[in-house]
Amino acid sequence: MAVALPYAFDTLKPWRVVMKGLLGLELLAAAGIAYSLAFGTTATAVLLGLCFALILAFGVIVLKRAQGSVGTVGQKDVVVGRPVLYGLRFAGPSGTFPLDRFAAVRVEQVWGPLGGAVAAGSHSRVYLAGREGTPRVLVARVFWGGDAGTRVGLDIAKALRLPYGEERKPR
Repeated sequence: MAVALPYAFDTLKPWRVVMKGLLGLELLAAAGIAYSLAFGTTATAVLLGLCFALILAFGVIVLKRAQGSVGTVGQKDVVVGRPVLYGLRFAGPSGTFPLDRFAAVRVEQVWGPLGGAVAAGSHSRVYLAGREGTPRVLVARVFWGGDAGTRVGLDIAKALRLPYGEERKPR
């Protein structure tokens, strides 16, 4: 994959899927509460209200931990927007940063089991590592195995004429 500038990136797709699923569960719980109040028992409505509150709390935790960004890497600068989904703002950097404010392209190879007997393959996160005062910006996620993340990181480093670095991290 050859990277051409301007390079548009959106690394929030997995989080959007999770948040849409949580929103669907919230709507289902709310419909259940309304049905229980109209045709069922108050106890059922209270228990569904508890489910609603737990799903909401989980959603807040996920939203606070979501890493990602949306933007464009141009010839002279990186423009990063702060993405919003259904009015909820994701954490992460935003703004316009000159390319000379970035020191390198870093690839994190993330590996390890998800837990229990379920094993998961590796994936990669490609960052632009900012100099002091400039945030690191996630510009690519690579979910297929092998050295695909390394290739993407090297292509971005070559296009931006920045040094390349890689590290392996447990999940």
